[in-house]
Amino acid sequence: MTISLSDEDQISTLLLRTGSHVDQLTMIVSRTGRPHHVYGPFGGNGGSPLYIIGNIVALSGRSGNYVDALGVYGDHLSWGAATTSRMAEEKHGEALKLETVRAA
Repeated sequence: MTISLSDEDQISTLLLRTGSHVDQLTMIVSRTGRPHHVYGPFGGNGGSPLYIIGNIVALSGRSGNYVDALGVYGDHLSWGAATTSRMAEEKHGEALKLETVRAA
């Protein structure tokens, strides 16, 4: 699968499930004047949940049978393990609601 983004699109959040490899990936993309768009989740349900939030400008990776390395490049990045991750698109406001509870 190929995801094509325009120059106006900005990857603002990655939600992952990881262990010995990247098992699941979800990308949240924003564009000024447009509701957030969610790509994914792609993959399985193994591993532990992880989030990366910020101005994501590039991704790199390494894979064989699985993606076993993922590089994330950007500005003002924050990341951490998530005990709960849930995404839902609000019907009335058309805004993406992202609820992430950081692990203590």
